[in-house]
Amino acid sequence: MGLGKVGTCARYLGAQLAAPGEYKNELTCRLSAITIGWCRFGSFWITESSYKMKRLCFISNVQSAGLSAGHVKPYLKSQTDQIDSRLCKYLRVAMIGKAHTVETTFAAHPPLAHTYIHRSISNEKVFKFWKIALCSIEFRIRRIRMWQSFLRQPHQHVQVNAAMFGKLVFEADPLDHKGETTTQAHACLRMLEIDINILSDKVPHWGNT
Repeated sequence: MGLGKVGTCARYLGAQLAAPGEYKNELTCRLSAITIGWCRFGSFWITESSYKMKRLCFISNVQSAGLSAGHVKPYLKSQTDQIDSRLCKYLRVAMIGKAHTVETTFAAHPPLAHTYIHRSISNEKVFKFWKIALCSIEFRIRRIRMWQSFLRQPHQHVQVNAAMFGKLVFEADPLDHKGETTTQAHACLRMLEIDINILSDKVPHWGNT
C-alpha cells in the first residue's frame, strides 16, 4: 500500500459502522478479505499438500480474515450465512474433487450402458471434513470468552461492565422479573444471553467447536 492510500479490507483496523447502525459495509470488507487471503496462496490449494498444512493455512489466512472482530458485531443469521457460504466455496476447491460423489448405474438389459450420476456433498459435510466450525459458533465462543475475561477482572473493565449490566436512572430495566433480557436491553447483552442459551442446550451444529 503506497503513501496516502487507504485500505479498508485489512484486518484489525476496526469495524465499519454506518450511520443507521448497519454492518453491511463491514460484511462486504470481511468477504473481500476472505477472497484476498485465499488468492494470496495462488495454486497452493489445488496441490497435493498435506491435509494438515492446508487446514492450518486456511484457518490462519482465510477464515481468520472473515472472522476478524466479528464476535463484537450483532450480525444477523443471513449475514453469517454469507460468510459461511464464501468459506465453504473455497473449502470445496481445496478438497480437489472430494467435494462430490459419483455413482455408476448399469442398465439391466443389453446393451449394458452405464450412467454416471454426480452429486455434491452438503455444506455440513464440507465443514466436518475440514473440522472447521460455522462462523456463528466461532463468534459465540469468542464472545463468551471475551465476557469471561471482563468479569474475571471486573476492576479493569468497570466501564464496559457498567454499560452492559448497569442501568442509568432514565433507562428502562434491561432485565425482567425472570432475570431475562428485555427488548430495551443492550444488543450485546441480548447476544450474550442467546449465546449462553444456545451453547447450554444440546443443539446439533456443523463442524467441531
